[in-house]
Amino acid sequence: MKHFARVAILTVTGITLSALVPTVTAAQPCDFGNAVRVATVPDIKLSRVQRESFRTYRSDRAYFGAFYVVEGTDHGFWTREFHDFDIAKAAAKKGC
Repeated sequence: MKHFARVAILTVTGITLSALVPTVTAAQPCDFGNAVRVATVPDIKLSRVQRESFRTYRSDRAYFGAFYVVEGTDHGFWTREFHDFDIAKAAAKKGC
């Protein structure tokens, strides 16, 4: 009887500990497919250098990215391969 009681206590303790320890599960990858969408702001006029940079930027398919420019200058900054569009935009804006 004592032996059975010890086994039962160990089993209950094992179940309790397994409930307290979170299990690590791999997140399922999210596939957005091969479609590419580019949105532009029509009121912004790009300089020659910015147009060339934008053409290069658009030629390479990437994950989420953004392209920002400083109007009236040749300066621009782009990001690629981010996993979140909002973060990609924030990074590109910070680069400007």
